[in-house]
Amino acid sequence: MYHKNILSFDSPEKYGKALEETVEDRITMIHQYATEIYNVSKYYYRPKRKLFHLARNILIIGFFFALLTFVADLFT
Repeated sequence: MYHKNILSFDSPEKYGKALEETVEDRITMIHQYATEIYNVSKYYYRPKRKLFHLARNILIIGFFFALLTFVADLFT
């Protein structure tokens, strides 16, 4: 359950009862948990890491071209 849904309960006891109802079927809960973890990994972390690597590579290429330009300017 998401944190916004947790805050909608009137008391911790009511939240606990809702969790108990959710946990009654362990197999369904395990499959839902596995689905959530898979989706977070595939659709959130992987694209985020790809963007990080792209930004890092662009930065390195920028430093390389700046250094190349600096060195070329020294010898001309």
